[in-house]
Amino acid sequence: MEIRKPSERRYAKCLIFAPAGAGKTVLLGTAQADERTHPMLLLDFEGGTESLAGLDIDTIPIRSWDDYNEAYEAVANGDVLEFEGQEYDFSRYKSLGIDSVSETHKFALLEILRKEGPSRKNPDLIEQGDYGTATTQMRRLLREFRDLPMHVFFVAHAKEVDIPREGRVRVPDLAGQMAEEVAGLVSVAGYLAQFTDDEGDLRRTLILHGDRKFRTKARTRWGTSAPEEILDPTVTDVLDAIGYGGEGAVDALKDRGSSAGKQVDDEVPEDDPGRLPGRGGDEQEDSEAEQDADVSGNGHADIDLESATLREMRAHAQATGIDLDGVRTRAQARERILAASE
Repeated sequence: MEIRKPSERRYAKCLIFAPAGAGKTVLLGTAQADERTHPMLLLDFEGGTESLAGLDIDTIPIRSWDDYNEAYEAVANGDVLEFEGQEYDFSRYKSLGIDSVSETHKFALLEILRKEGPSRKNPDLIEQGDYGTATTQMRRLLREFRDLPMHVFFVAHAKEVDIPREGRVRVPDLAGQMAEEVAGLVSVAGYLAQFTDDEGDLRRTLILHGDRKFRTKARTRWGTSAPEEILDPTVTDVLDAIGYGGEGAVDALKDRGSSAGKQVDDEVPEDDPGRLPGRGGDEQEDSEAEQDADVSGNGHADIDLESATLREMRAHAQATGIDLDGVRTRAQARERILAASE
């Protein structure tokens, strides 16, 4: 047993979640530009590190629990290991990234099925008890890597779920209760979103707190508060936002501006019947947008296909006899409705 002061916390533990293609892996790569996190060791379960091609960063392909265990032991013990004639000193890494925990959770379920499926009546059916086993495995994995004496960044995909009294909320794409539980294991859970600014340029923002549509949080040092979002974020910005930067770092981030009122430009996951509403809008703004939907100029007098939600497009299609069976995204629905009008 040992006693420590809260101020002795030295390392950030962060979760970044977003839809595929939003730039999560690129955000991890920016750790190489900050002396607090350079060098980073990236554990690549997803096989999506092409976006980091040309960046001097060490990655370990992860394809099994043994790969995870060996990587953990090497980092925890500070081992010096040889690969293809080159020595790697694992004690030199200042940060670690895992890309992604969503794919790892799916792997955990499939691995259970691989081992136990042949003995089951339906070898391809994941049973209810499998989710409990996989969740326990994920808890162990996340806690072990989180507790390493270094900055640790987890990456996850995102999904939308219905939360009682909250509506549809974007959460990390993990099965069952892990989707809510994972945020409690880290100091930061940020949602990486894309939006179009007033000049028509595609921008990214990392939402840290303050928006009920996203399950985010930012735990900071006593007496300080993180900005609600970070425009064009880097790992340096994330560390500064939660109190690891110098005096004035948080104020500088807040001065970058805000994406409030802008429409998030990411596609809705397949299991979602709607889309994510625009940022910063309240229920009154959403209602006003629906009332203004008849100014379209696209041949559909009662709906604006450029701003309508997927749910609104489904209602329009049902009222006009257009078949949207199998449609999962706004883009698919818009194309089907336009085709039906020609």
